[in-house]
Amino acid sequence: MTPIRRAAFRALAWAAISMAIVWTAAAPRAADGEQNRVLNYKAVHAKYGDIGTYSNIIAVKDGITTITNQVRLRVRVLGITAHREEGDRTERWKDGRLIAFHGITTVNGDSTEIRGEAKGDVFAITTPSGTVDAPANIRLSNPWSNNFIGATSMMAVDSGRVQPVSIGKGEKASVKIGGTMDETLRYDIVSNPPYKVWLDAGNVPVMFNVDDESGIVTFTLVK
Repeated sequence: MTPIRRAAFRALAWAAISMAIVWTAAAPRAADGEQNRVLNYKAVHAKYGDIGTYSNIIAVKDGITTITNQVRLRVRVLGITAHREEGDRTERWKDGRLIAFHGITTVNGDSTEIRGEAKGDVFAITTPSGTVDAPANIRLSNPWSNNFIGATSMMAVDSGRVQPVSIGKGEKASVKIGGTMDETLRYDIVSNPPYKVWLDAGNVPVMFNVDDESGIVTFTLVK
């Protein structure tokens, strides 16, 4: 069996979307949707079926938005575990800027720890390979809001890798979520690997996927 590439389950997985087509210099502030919420997703691989869960817990307090992200993925072939991935990450945002990140991702027993901190006009990212400075307006590969529209660079939350990205214009799309049809805007994220994210009328990412060489992995909101 072709091994499942780690990128296929990148805690993306990515930073999310907006119904507004026009991008402003800063990402939307927490006040745009100032409420605590839990977003739970079911992960389905195009070839291997149901492979696990993905969740974001969003908490807003004193002007700080804290995102607690948890990933639990497991691929079985003929009853044998072929791939297992667990991720536990925390990101903090203030005034539309990422100010702190910490994450531990464990893939088939091997763990990688990533730390990040806003420092002046950069965001310093520390990985097992060392520390690099990313742009201050860096976005993350984790869809929880609409703050990735207009992004030009993005950090993979499992590896700390920073890459240039471009975001396509939102396209109207109807998708079935929890047995009902939702009217959404779909955004294409040009990156390696490429992603798609669907936002509903409340700017909630109701679905997203990553097109990895192992096959498309789709994350759908559980209502």
